[in-house]
Amino acid sequence: MWRAGPIPVSPISKENKKAFRNIVAYQGQNSFYQFMADYFATNIRNAVQKKLGQTELTEELDFAIEMTAHRGAFAMIKWIRGNCEIDEDVLLGYVRGCIPDCLRPFYER
Repeated sequence: MWRAGPIPVSPISKENKKAFRNIVAYQGQNSFYQFMADYFATNIRNAVQKKLGQTELTEELDFAIEMTAHRGAFAMIKWIRGNCEIDEDVLLGYVRGCIPDCLRPFYER
């Protein structure tokens, strides 16, 4: 399980990424890309809500969460397809580097 601070990032690892290659071939509604983006957004949103102690988020935070989730999903799919043969830790570092400033405090332990 990849983690970004306290936030679960992905159940996919170098050891099982080949098994996901067929899954990512499907595009459109109910695609794996959409599943991953929703998975990331849900985990980020839950962590932010928990740290804030509230369920309602500002429009800015909600947008930043969605944008971050889609960036992460894009990077993950590209990596799974084999178009991105870089080390897991390097990839995760790039994804972390794209986190908007308004979300950074929520990634701290």
